[in-house]
Amino acid sequence: MVNPARRIFFVIGTDFLHRQRAIENIKTRILHNKSSPINTIIFYSKEIEMNDLRKKVLTFSFDKEKIIIFKNASALTMAIKKFFVENLKEITSSNYLIFEIEQDHRNVFQDTKLTKDKFFSFLLKRGTILRISSTLQRLTLDDFKRSIRRSDYARSFYILEKLFEKEKGKDLGPQILGILVYEFSRTKNPHQKEKYFSYLWETDRAIKEKGVNSRLALEVLIARLSASS
Repeated sequence: MVNPARRIFFVIGTDFLHRQRAIENIKTRILHNKSSPINTIIFYSKEIEMNDLRKKVLTFSFDKEKIIIFKNASALTMAIKKFFVENLKEITSSNYLIFEIEQDHRNVFQDTKLTKDKFFSFLLKRGTILRISSTLQRLTLDDFKRSIRRSDYARSFYILEKLFEKEKGKDLGPQILGILVYEFSRTKNPHQKEKYFSYLWETDRAIKEKGVNSRLALEVLIARLSASS
């Protein structure tokens, strides 16, 4: 019988890099003594489509298990949460679930939106919780620019997150996009440059024409850059 505590993990904290280290540690622990490969799938909670989720988490294979990571898990919709609760036994039979919550671990259990949420109260009692301490660091747009120049996209994601937290209420989207346009215009490889600018165009269009939150659009952009590097 599957023990949910060994299949469900919550990584809670505001520090991006520390959360990623915790996730890597979980993955290392899961992979220990595993003879067959394990696929890792990442979902951004605000963008999940039910059919895609159902296909990926309910597809069973005898020789392959999956690690499924949910970024910004507190943004999961009611329909998605209901799906998990109703299918938890089947889902955890072949998947490891990592829910990443971008909140201060000291305050998260005082957040009534979570504590009164049937989904989270149900899973928090059954999973393993990792509380991530935060570190204070002053970061600037120049730090973001340097991380892009080095193609250190994990660092770029972290800085982006911190900049939006520091400048709450301000739209950093145009400034960030301006930096990316300048940096990618210096790319020597024409194929790479074309690909990067197509990503930038799609991001700009998502923000201006589709009304997508600029922080979310930029986070998706950085994730795409990281996956294609």
